[in-house]
Amino acid sequence: MIHIHNNMIITHKFLDIPDHELISNAVYDYVVNHTKILQKPVFWNPLDPEQVFIHVPNMARWFNSKGIKPNTMALIYIKYPAPNLTHKDADINFRMLWPVRNCAGSHTIFYDIDKKYFRRTYADGEWYWELTQNAPRKTVDFVELTQPIVFNPTLPHNIVLNQKLDGPRLSLTIGFDNHDPHSLSMDVW
Repeated sequence: MIHIHNNMIITHKFLDIPDHELISNAVYDYVVNHTKILQKPVFWNPLDPEQVFIHVPNMARWFNSKGIKPNTMALIYIKYPAPNLTHKDADINFRMLWPVRNCAGSHTIFYDIDKKYFRRTYADGEWYWELTQNAPRKTVDFVELTQPIVFNPTLPHNIVLNQKLDGPRLSLTIGFDNHDPHSLSMDVW
């Protein structure tokens, strides 16, 4: 059972993107047919936003209509059974998280964990804060990725997978320039 402690931390916000499922299918098609990611996947698989936009024009149009230009994209690959992936991202900016495949029934859980339990580490081409031991924690929120969200990756979080997945959970994380208001405040979204 998950106990939520409401301390008014805003962890995420759902984004209303009407054709997000069609875009998710186009992203999956791009990954399968235009990259080699799924041949040797890791947790964080970088993608070139410009190449994604060439192959997924509906996504490019949505970002253009909002005046937003992503500068970072990566396919997040997690397969059941997954280890405890509790971490905090080193990038202090808000990001989008977009469901691509097998996200239903899985949850991103946000925690309150003292920073002394984390150490900075480097893996899959990115810096992040890794949980060093089983630490006391309070669950502050959780979200099932049923549509795109903007979220605060600097809060400790973990992905708990749906045990009935028929394949890996694939999501797209999207980052922005440090000076873009979308990376600095959820109120802009």
